[in-house]
Amino acid sequence: MNHSLTSFGKVFMTLSHGLQKVVYSIKRTLMKKLIFTFALLSGPAFLFAQGVGVGIKAGANFSNYSSDNYSTSSVTKYHVGAYVNINFSEKWGVRPEVLWSSQGAEIEGVGNFNTDFVTVPIMLRWKPVELIFIEAGPQFNFLTNAEIDNDNVEDQLKSSTTARLLVQALTSL
Repeated sequence: MNHSLTSFGKVFMTLSHGLQKVVYSIKRTLMKKLIFTFALLSGPAFLFAQGVGVGIKAGANFSNYSSDNYSTSSVTKYHVGAYVNINFSEKWGVRPEVLWSSQGAEIEGVGNFNTDFVTVPIMLRWKPVELIFIEAGPQFNFLTNAEIDNDNVEDQLKSSTTARLLVQALTSL
C-alpha cells in the first residue's frame, strides 16, 4: 500500500512539474508576442515620425447578428481602448489601436448572445485638407468570450479570430 502511494506521489509530482513547464511556456510565449507587437507598433514612431500622439477612445457599438433560422434584434454595447497617432508627414500617418469591444444580439426563442473581442485596427491616415482625415486599413478581432444567456459557447464558433477592412472619414474639430 505504501509503495503504491509513493508511486502515485511520484507520478503526481511529475505531472505537476510538467504542467508548470507548460504554463511557464505559455506565459513566456504570450509575453514575447506582446513585446513584439508593441515594438512593431511603436517602432515607426522612433524611426520616421514627425509627430506622435497617444490617446484613449470609447464609444457605443450598435451590433446585431443575422441568421436564416432565427429572428434577431440589435443591442447596444460599448468599446474602449487606446491608440497611437504616428505621423510620417503633414498629410500621411498610421493609427494603430487596441480596443476591448463588447457586441451581441437578442435571439428570439434562444436568449441574449454576447461576445467580447480584443480588436486591433491598424489604419493608414490621409489628411487631404485641414480638419478632415480619411482612414483605411485592416482590423483584427480576437474573440475572448461568447455566451448565450451566460452559457459559454466560444468553442462552438467556427473561428475565434477574424479580420476585415475598414474605411472611414473623420473630421477633427
